[in-house]
Amino acid sequence: MNDYEALENLLKVLADKTRLKILSRIKQGELCACDLLTCLNISQPTLSHHLKILRDHNLVKSKKIGTRTHYTLEEEAIGSVHTMIDAVMDKTITC
Repeated sequence: MNDYEALENLLKVLADKTRLKILSRIKQGELCACDLLTCLNISQPTLSHHLKILRDHNLVKSKKIGTRTHYTLEEEAIGSVHTMIDAVMDKTITC
């Protein structure tokens, strides 16, 4: 996969408003899924779907604490979004 394809895939993940809200909320601090449900007004299966996509793209990480799963931002991955955009924007394109 080249830089353009990698960035395109990542931007598709970030283009969803629910996932952006999840990332914004998790950025404020570690949260369990039940806390996310109360502030996002979405169903549990919908939340699970979005969290799986965010985990699959290494934007959030999870850990089990008892019966609950807690989520935090994957800081390195968030930083790499900036790096990927810069790398693509700095490429010289010839027509």
